[in-house]
Amino acid sequence: MDRSGAPTSLLSIMEEFNEQGYGDVDVIAMRGGEQSDKFRKLSKNCYVVSDKKKTTVFENFFLFFRLLTLFWQTRSTKTVLINSSVSLRSMLASLIFRKRVFVYVRESENMHQSKLGFLRKRMLGFMTGVICVSHHTAEWVKNYVSPEKITVIHNGMKIPDGYSPDRRHRQNVERKQVGIVGYLDLRKGIDRFYKLSNETLQNHADIDFMIIGDIFDDEYRKKIEDLTTQYPQRIKITGIVENVHPYIQQCDVILMLSREEALPRVVMEASYNAVPTLAIDVAGTKELLPVNYRYIHQQSSFIKFHILLIELLDANINNTIGRQCYLQIVDRFSRAKNINKLFSRVCKNGRD
Repeated sequence: MDRSGAPTSLLSIMEEFNEQGYGDVDVIAMRGGEQSDKFRKLSKNCYVVSDKKKTTVFENFFLFFRLLTLFWQTRSTKTVLINSSVSLRSMLASLIFRKRVFVYVRESENMHQSKLGFLRKRMLGFMTGVICVSHHTAEWVKNYVSPEKITVIHNGMKIPDGYSPDRRHRQNVERKQVGIVGYLDLRKGIDRFYKLSNETLQNHADIDFMIIGDIFDDEYRKKIEDLTTQYPQRIKITGIVENVHPYIQQCDVILMLSREEALPRVVMEASYNAVPTLAIDVAGTKELLPVNYRYIHQQSSFIKFHILLIELLDANINNTIGRQCYLQIVDRFSRAKNINKLFSRVCKNGRD
């Protein structure tokens, strides 16, 4: 229940379920987190298996029985939606209680490299259905699941009627700001961010950086803190924030530097605010951006990526590229439309 991508996406689903009157939802969370209160407000019952961030193998064995107890308490519920394909215990518990069970696959295949990874992937074939967050994700899932069980339903953004992002405050500014969002570690490309920001700060005095989130890698936290000392006021670290949108709106470009994603939510959030993304070409990222989008590149060429950053900052001077990104979200990633598809797929007769 932290503020990472998967829990935030699930919270978005529950908000839409609540607004559309789709019915009551019971929540069983393997871990607590900063968004626990939000989940409790949107659920009929909300249970947490463990409040610990990390547990031992011995503890996990007993927590599985705790999970089974919670499944027993919610035994009248016929359908289970598991919010991640790495939750093997949830899949096993669902089968034990003979539920209709759907797994939302938000991970790339490479995110299943642990000792239990192969078993998790095989278990997907025993589910009632699999919801893939992108077409790219569906391709690897087809190796383990019958195609008729697979449905692609993207994440979505809530787009209010009449909403149109206003970027006039970023026109003709003297200093450009480049942002990156999230819990930043090596998987999220904190090393790439350091290299790119270091190069840019040295050679472009009119470009600043903002980390909308925090750094969860000790080595690179120290390196970036050194940069903030070397270049005062030119790198800001907000810490984990409740709402990323006001900070994204202060930026002229958002970076997506991850090594592994299924469908990076930050690209969607940036586009919703008409802020263009400079992205590494991983997983379903292309599905979020306009056709033939120029500012997405293979991760092997850092020099090219740096050139594209400067080019994008210049090319988007009138916010035309950001506007194209926004229109893509409106057209294909409306939360209401996509969650209606999810509800129709998961629930029989709207009562499960």
